[in-house]
Amino acid sequence: MILTSLNSLRIKIAFDSTTRTDDILFGALEAATSYLASRIDTEFVKVTGHEDFYFIRRSMLFGKSVTARFKLENGFVLSTPAVKVETNDRQDKLVANEAASTKNITAFSLANLERGVVLVSDFDISQKWVRITYDYGFATDTSDDNQFDEAAVPKWLRDAALLYAIFHLDSTNPKLRHEDGDQPDTASVLAQLNTVLDKRVRYEPGAFKPWS
Repeated sequence: MILTSLNSLRIKIAFDSTTRTDDILFGALEAATSYLASRIDTEFVKVTGHEDFYFIRRSMLFGKSVTARFKLENGFVLSTPAVKVETNDRQDKLVANEAASTKNITAFSLANLERGVVLVSDFDISQKWVRITYDYGFATDTSDDNQFDEAAVPKWLRDAALLYAIFHLDSTNPKLRHEDGDQPDTASVLAQLNTVLDKRVRYEPGAFKPWS
């Protein structure tokens, strides 16, 4: 799966479409998807997921309620359908979906959809299990099963995919874009990519992480 269109990369590097070059460019965009998923620490395919956390009171207190930050396994959280937060004394009851003993938490906010951070404020979650169920990722393009829907992918992420694809091309196949034998300036491209990504890495040192 690729995060931006093959044509976007062709335009970026001023290439015409041929079977040979299209295959190479598509491979570079696929490599970009893998790299960015690892660098940002998230998956991109749209699915429903859930994570369980064990909450130990160490967060800020507002009045008598407890407020805590939870970092989900994945970012690019979708606001529709609504994120669901539940709590129980025991994890096995959450797993078994025992509604009678499970409490739905409504006092929460999506602190950052892209980063996958949920802020929960409640009077009764200390020393309990918290389950967060959510949808995340990008739908597949309706006209191309190999590409994510560009309208759903943020522009900065599409730009990052193009930059990494160019870096990948110049690193693995330097003569493709530099037939005159000039050395590709991969360091400059990588620097541009890092400028885009450094502010987007999902780093939340104060947040609770899912129980593994």
